[in-house]
Amino acid sequence: MEQLRRLCSVDGILDFDSTPDRQVAEFACGVSTAFLAGGEADMKNLRAFVDAYDPPQKPSESEPLLELFKQTHTAPTGTP
Repeated sequence: MEQLRRLCSVDGILDFDSTPDRQVAEFACGVSTAFLAGGEADMKNLRAFVDAYDPPQKPSESEPLLELFKQTHTAPTGTP
């Protein structure tokens, strides 16, 4: 818990020395959640950018995946 207090404290701004353990944990969870939410938004924006630049090529749902594989990959013929 002391390490968590130290990580959450900001010199001269936030001091968690006399704060109850539960409040320190709640603060740490809130900061972590906000960080992860920001990362999620960034990833969504990046995915939208990549898709706009190079739209994904999706096979038709009615076409079996094995048939698609056979069309794009040829097996070697003959024996060495």
